[in-house]
Amino acid sequence: MKKTFLLLAFCLLTTLHISAQQHKYDRAGVSIIYTTYSDSYDGAVKDFFKDFTPDSRYDVNTIETLSMPTSWKRTYFSTSSSGDRQYKAILHQEEIIRFLMQENIARQIIAGLFNRHSDGSMDLMKVHYRGQYNATDADYLATVATKRGSEALKETGEMLIDNSYIVVMDHQNIRYQYSKSDDEYYYHGHTVGYIYKITWTEDMLYKIWDCWIDENTPEQEKAARLEAFKNLRIPFTFVNSYATSEISQNTNVNAAKKFPSAYGKKSESTLREEALEKLLANGIEKCFQKFEETEEKLALKTAIYDVKPITAKLGTKEGLKTDYVFYVYENVQKASGEIRPKRVGVIRATNKIADNSRITTGDFAPSVFYQYAGGKIQPGQDLTEKKKVNMAIEAGVQLSFPTSLNSTPISASLGLEFDGYATMHTNYFLGVRGNIEGNGTNVGLYAGWGLRVNNFHIYPLVGIYYDGLYGYTKDFDDEKSASAYFGQAAIKANINICYPIQIFLMGGYNLLFSQNESYIIHKGSRDVNGLNASIGLRYCF
Repeated sequence: MKKTFLLLAFCLLTTLHISAQQHKYDRAGVSIIYTTYSDSYDGAVKDFFKDFTPDSRYDVNTIETLSMPTSWKRTYFSTSSSGDRQYKAILHQEEIIRFLMQENIARQIIAGLFNRHSDGSMDLMKVHYRGQYNATDADYLATVATKRGSEALKETGEMLIDNSYIVVMDHQNIRYQYSKSDDEYYYHGHTVGYIYKITWTEDMLYKIWDCWIDENTPEQEKAARLEAFKNLRIPFTFVNSYATSEISQNTNVNAAKKFPSAYGKKSESTLREEALEKLLANGIEKCFQKFEETEEKLALKTAIYDVKPITAKLGTKEGLKTDYVFYVYENVQKASGEIRPKRVGVIRATNKIADNSRITTGDFAPSVFYQYAGGKIQPGQDLTEKKKVNMAIEAGVQLSFPTSLNSTPISASLGLEFDGYATMHTNYFLGVRGNIEGNGTNVGLYAGWGLRVNNFHIYPLVGIYYDGLYGYTKDFDDEKSASAYFGQAAIKANINICYPIQIFLMGGYNLLFSQNESYIIHKGSRDVNGLNASIGLRYCF
């Protein structure tokens, strides 16, 4: 038995070492449970979860309990004074916790981690799979193999067990409704997600060992070990809950009747099934995104591997995608002696993402990143994923130099811009911008592409804008609102101040190419043709 215990400790320690070798990155394991209501949607929800797998950044901890029957109704609504139903999501925290304790879900996770069989025996196959190591680790393992097995288990327990989470997904207010505004049918609903974390404690090691049965366990000890497992209680803690706003998904049922070829000649039932699946997937994605924002251990974390170019050992196995954002930290010691992380830079993933989906050997190529903001980055500094949409909201002023006026009109400028990776030294930009000035407002779309260096972007852009007048007296023969269209060519620069705050500068030229009769009559001295310059602040999110 001592030999088995040491083997168990050795294999778990191997897993810990591989995690450390890969620069502090620990994969979280999740077990997902969905709620059932004994209604017409249960079958579709069950079928969806039968094929559902979470993001590849997670290990899946298999459990016996897949669903939770509810004691509450799926739909909640109040009725407004006009008779309209207003649906809302309801949290059921106490009922969820009671169910998880009653079914001993945390113990099921332990059983899955150690591959427990129906006769109570356990093995290390899953541990081996999750902690593969290569020959270069042999010297290190030889030096640590002398550590007491209990100490090894105590250390590695944090990775295998303390990184395990329970997620409950409750899909509420699902309904199928007709929308008169676009003559189409929609599915609507809310998703409420709950996440709990198994807690590693000092005595858990010995409790697990008291339940351990393998080929070396004496027959006279098996009954006691089976009873110990039956009474095993694994602590877990509440992490977070999140209720989405109402989600709507178009079925395109009526559109497919008019244009069947455009929708693959799918039947109405297929379109409805696909729409409902998208509704469920969208709700789950929103919940996981919220959990990853608030629970540090769920964010992708590792260390800088190299800096020319910037690389890190994350890849497809962790679900890394182009333009994922990471903050880079270094540890700084304060005058009090306390060591605190200090952000030194902001980086994003390029499209050069390593395929590390095979069993870990420690030699896979790192993924490549580019620096977006901050100071000098060094190998070994920690990086942590930050959930961003890579957009910026902008506010500033615009000075116009119209071709027909000597004055310089000033307008308020508001914009929303998205940017993404194009090449190692360039980004592309898509945006919407509006200006309010005098007797009119213009709003338009633009696209750009240009040079990116750390803390600074400069790029040409082209756009098309709508210009509308207001505050004029409409004549009897004005059939349409006064409006015009103009094109714009410009140069724009974004300069980092202290991320996520940046300053933007833009200069361009507008050329009017279309105006209706009402616009010509009522524009007065308004002239959108000519040069313009803008300055303002942008907030990246």
